[in-house]
Amino acid sequence: MNPRMRDSSLILGKAVSMTKNKLTVLLFIGPGLAVLFAVSIFPLVYSLNLSLHRWNIIRPYYGYAFVGFKNFVNLFLDYRFIESLKITLYFTGGAVAIEFIFGLGLALLLSSEEIRKKEIIRIIRSVILIPMMVTPVVVGLIWRYILNEHMGVANYFLSLVGMEGLKWYSSPTSALPTVVLVDVWQWTPFVVIVLLAGIASLPTTLYEVSEIDGASAWQQFVYLTLPLLKPIIIIVLLFRIIDCVRIFDKVYVLTKGGPGTATNVISIYAYRTGIKYGNISYAAALSWILLFVILGLCFLLIKIGRWEI
Repeated sequence: MNPRMRDSSLILGKAVSMTKNKLTVLLFIGPGLAVLFAVSIFPLVYSLNLSLHRWNIIRPYYGYAFVGFKNFVNLFLDYRFIESLKITLYFTGGAVAIEFIFGLGLALLLSSEEIRKKEIIRIIRSVILIPMMVTPVVVGLIWRYILNEHMGVANYFLSLVGMEGLKWYSSPTSALPTVVLVDVWQWTPFVVIVLLAGIASLPTTLYEVSEIDGASAWQQFVYLTLPLLKPIIIIVLLFRIIDCVRIFDKVYVLTKGGPGTATNVISIYAYRTGIKYGNISYAAALSWILLFVILGLCFLLIKIGRWEI
């Protein structure tokens, strides 16, 4: 065979083989990309397009007009949005701080040598996981009955010790702390489990050396445990901040954003604006602001995480 023809056939064979490989790769990742586009990318782009227009599904005669960034400008002139943003940040700060403190304390307790040697530790770890396995809507319903002002179990136990029953979620002053309490109950186990795994992976050699040098338990915690756990702590806080900022289900089931506007977080306000009042374009702008809030908080946390403890 002519050398040129042989080289041409080899090149052609390689090209066909590469094409087949690309088609095979596309065959495997194609469905995943299609699903990602359908459920994530397309809705994101569509909601951005909506936020730049004026459209009310209850009053379609208003038309579908391009308004640019007017919806975003109106948001920062809307006192109800500013109020919902403050409520969201208060809820997020309170819930994440309490969950982290309780979670870290329980993780340290369960990782101590005295507790680890006992067989009951397995049962304790299993029981801890139960709250986070329950769906948020069911959690909201359970606590709505437990904390009911008139027939709830919580007020019944308070009456047994001579205390007056509380208006857990029907009072503007106690509604938001109650929602924080319910979120802490459900998601502290997540913090415990992740930090417990992180503590278990820490090198024991450093602790042995520090004990020889005479370091106390508090010094080991401050100068060894916290710095070594910092990457895991950042990840835990990121997950909890993202989840808290976009909370909807538990708040809706417990209080529906009330009483008044006491628990009117951004997601509830967006729901009311878009679904109840039909102002879809304004609700889309609200959703994008919610995304920017999440990104801003995560960026701030990552920047803080780079500082030395």
